[in-house]
Amino acid sequence: MKVAEATLQQSRAALLPSLQGDVSVTDAKQSRSALNFPAGININLETQTYRAQLSTSWEADIWGKLSSAKRSAYASLLQTDAAKRAVQTQLIANIANAYYNLMALDQQLKITEQTIKDQAQQCGYDERTKRRSYCKWSCGSTERS
Repeated sequence: MKVAEATLQQSRAALLPSLQGDVSVTDAKQSRSALNFPAGININLETQTYRAQLSTSWEADIWGKLSSAKRSAYASLLQTDAAKRAVQTQLIANIANAYYNLMALDQQLKITEQTIKDQAQQCGYDERTKRRSYCKWSCGSTERS
């Protein structure tokens, strides 16, 4: 997302003029013997050069290249944002589905536990003695234990 925003800002900046500057200082010292001056002539052997340069440029968008690049960068930003929102929406939907599946499984577990409890009561199963008494036909057994 940040890359797309930076690309958009860069394409907007391309429509503006650019300004460049340069400043430099050069310090040079020459050898007295290299100049071949006779003895007794006093000459400055050190030179300092200062230089400042400033340039500006601006590209006229005659053919629409820069504005087209700007529109392209903006479309890319919108696409990136839409993709991010789609991923977030899908993630939320997956979490909601998992939650409702868990709720359904919890309900099925409660129903199954209640069914087991009801059948145990119907067949005369005694929790305290862990013994089954005479079971009715609906339980599937007619034997006595």
